[in-house]
Amino acid sequence: MRNKDLPQKVFSGQCVKSETTMATEQRLLDDILQDYAPDYWTSTSRDEFKDKRYIRRTVSHGKAYDMAVRDLRGRYGIHQVDVIENPYQYGRFLIRKEHLRKQQRRVVVRQMYHPVLEKDVDQALEYNCDTRYYNADPNYNADSNNLQCLDKKTKFYAMPQDCESFFNNGFRKVFIVLSVLTENEYSDSVVTDYDTHYYPMFVVITT
Repeated sequence: MRNKDLPQKVFSGQCVKSETTMATEQRLLDDILQDYAPDYWTSTSRDEFKDKRYIRRTVSHGKAYDMAVRDLRGRYGIHQVDVIENPYQYGRFLIRKEHLRKQQRRVVVRQMYHPVLEKDVDQALEYNCDTRYYNADPNYNADSNNLQCLDKKTKFYAMPQDCESFFNNGFRKVFIVLSVLTENEYSDSVVTDYDTHYYPMFVVITT
């Protein structure tokens, strides 16, 4: 992150009170892209997000690639690594993290993993890993996605291998790699009802 502290206006509500919602969103979008975005993002202008909430781009090397595959390399064959640039969700994540710290609550940011079927990647990115939007077939019991959809909670795992029971044989394994806010830095998994507590950083498709 380029700066450690978010502007005070975000928390005071001054922007919301003095400007229209659309204008506020545009200014916050500019703030995120210009001052707070991760240094491996390439987008710098609001125009790049016209008519879309996020940018998904494939990388084959560099800092983002190394972050994405750090726990996967050597265990899985890496087919594709995508960086997710979603300033709207990232801004909500940063604000929530700051709120928790202002409440003097323990905040640990962990890199964790969320398994999805390949057919659900677009839904996961569009709806921020809300499993209710995944394409499980309720009439097909062999679909490993059914359990996750029935639970209606997003579950994150400390390590990719903890996700193995999710995947059926014959499917390529797809991991969404996230930053997750949690109070426990050692738990094997985390379940949260609040989508401001996590941010999807990468999609890794393995073989």
